[in-house]
Amino acid sequence: MLKNYRFGFDIWGLLLFVAIMIPNFIWFAIPAPNDILRGDSITGTLDTAASICQVLMIAILCVVANRERKKMGVTPFIVGMFICLALYFISWIIYYLGITNTVVVLGLTVPPCLAFLFFAVDRKNLMTVIPITIWRIWAMKLKNVLIAVQDIERAKQFYHNLFGLDMVLDNNGNLIEVGTPM
Repeated sequence: MLKNYRFGFDIWGLLLFVAIMIPNFIWFAIPAPNDILRGDSITGTLDTAASICQVLMIAILCVVANRERKKMGVTPFIVGMFICLALYFISWIIYYLGITNTVVVLGLTVPPCLAFLFFAVDRKNLMTVIPITIWRIWAMKLKNVLIAVQDIERAKQFYHNLFGLDMVLDNNGNLIEVGTPM
């Protein structure tokens, strides 16, 4: 399998990376209203590993080429890549309009991964699949869990007894944040 790969620059891989990074550069410079993406991470080690996988993915996409790939053209994978790019850009526009629901956040995370994946499969650059997958799984790490209950007092007692969780924040019963004792 490795004998089919060679070192060579793929401008299309670089252009895809730049296209996906443009909204990120704008976000770094101009914060969005209701910007839920900014904040300190509590998973620094995982973030570092995800960043390493992202750099590996981009390096492999841009510098490693499969000898059996065809000339760039309109294929189902490239069409899928452009659809993912469109969904990603639309999600950023909606995010900058102040809408931050689950669909928008998923639109900011899933389509770029799929765009890279579709591009890699079209270019027969399967060496990128592992770093793409690891990068995306870590980028979408679990941060919070929402559990809706009818009796909040019974639920608090249950989770305290079962996991040792104590209430950290109570917003008049509308939002209860719990955590493990320090």
